Amino acid sequence: MTKDKQRSIPFGYKLIAGILSLLAMFAVAMAYGAADTTLRDVWLSLVSDAAGEKLSVIRDIRLPRMVITLLAGMALALSGAVLQGITRNDLADPGIVGINAGAGVAIAVFFLFFPVKADTFVFALPFVAFVGALLTAVALAASAVSVTGGIAFIGLMAPHMAKALVGPRHHVLIPVSVLLGGWLLLLADTTGRHLHDPDGIPAGIMAALLGAPYFLYLLLKS
Repeated sequence: MTKDKQRSIPFGYKLIAGILSLLAMFAVAMAYGAADTTLRDVWLSLVSDAAGEKLSVIRDIRLPRMVITLLAGMALALSGAVLQGITRNDLADPGIVGINAGAGVAIAVFFLFFPVKADTFVFALPFVAFVGALLTAVALAASAVSVTGGIAFIGLMAPHMAKALVGPRHHVLIPVSVLLGGWLLLLADTTGRHLHDPDGIPAGIMAALLGAPYFLYLLLKS
């Protein structure tokens, strides 16, 4: 498809296509894993109270993981889009400029001096990571780092892909970047879980394998 034809497609259609693509990726990520489950099992686990080992795996393990992965990818993409807009640097990314590292250091220091109980673990991490990220730049990537670890290149790739689809105007670029960020991290996590049994390859490594060549391309292009 040529750029002229691509730009002639209304933004609303592109946004709907992006949402549907994200929902499809989420469903695939929920359905496939170490346990032998299907899309029908996913549907039953979400719309019924039926019991069973497969449905418990989907509800109790996969659903929380996929929701966290989705939100983390969205946060990283949004952070990358904001950074690239503010700095006017197409290579800006929360991992590259040090935001992820700042949040990670803050978490490490916090646990070193202020051990927390298991029941406050989930609530303390995002706050500590947020403070650490503020010390380095933007706080959007902090909550993602607190639950997924350092994920590089999602914040770099998603805004560039969105710009190619809808152009550089921020009121259309940012929502598409957010959708693409969630889609990319779900793809990285789902692919990594299937490439190496039994533990899989971490999403951060898969994101780096996808993003590093793209970063080098942008670096050479610029």
